[in-house]
Amino acid sequence: MVSPVKNLIVVFSVMTLMKNVSPEDTTVLFYVRVLFTLYFGCSIALNFYIKSLVERKHDQTVIEVPPQPAGFFGRPSSSQPTRMTVEQYDLGELSKARSSLIMNGIFLAFMHLKMKALTPVVLQSALGILRILDDAMFRIHILNQPAEGELARPFKPEPGLLSMLTGSGARNSQTSSDNRRNQAQAAEDSSSSSSEDNKPKAATESPSTSEDEDNSTQK
Repeated sequence: MVSPVKNLIVVFSVMTLMKNVSPEDTTVLFYVRVLFTLYFGCSIALNFYIKSLVERKHDQTVIEVPPQPAGFFGRPSSSQPTRMTVEQYDLGELSKARSSLIMNGIFLAFMHLKMKALTPVVLQSALGILRILDDAMFRIHILNQPAEGELARPFKPEPGLLSMLTGSGARNSQTSSDNRRNQAQAAEDSSSSSSEDNKPKAATESPSTSEDEDNSTQK
């Protein structure tokens, strides 16, 4: 996942570079369109290529995917973790990336053709190339890096710049970790208490039985 700091550096670099560029310059216009066309075409082709690799591997390892946070216009599909195979999870991630890419392409094409905007097109192309090189699917299936650490499934959501600067992302992560630890501890305590309850109790000798035995012995 791309660091917000890298995104910020790319944004400032592109804004500085495009500050003195005229949108009426036909040469600049041509190269900007070529850049975006190459980026968009290569991204779509790479997405489908990784999709074919995922289907070829056919990894049926089962993982638990936590419920996704609600968006602006929706709610999470379930409050419980979802169990799915690695193949299903990877195909779902590729499908979401493909849909996002197509929507961004349509939006940028509209801005460029109707509003003569160049900077958003260059910015999206630069950020998109950076995102491809740091994408988990690309690193796992193309670079053959092990799915461990930050590449472990399910992938952690990319923190925003604001949460990174304020530390709220780290606090949320720590809170989530503490909650999982508390739940595990509670489950362990519940299991241990139930096992103790199920243990057979030691037989205790009643006083009346002891007295009867003593009387019989004296006789």
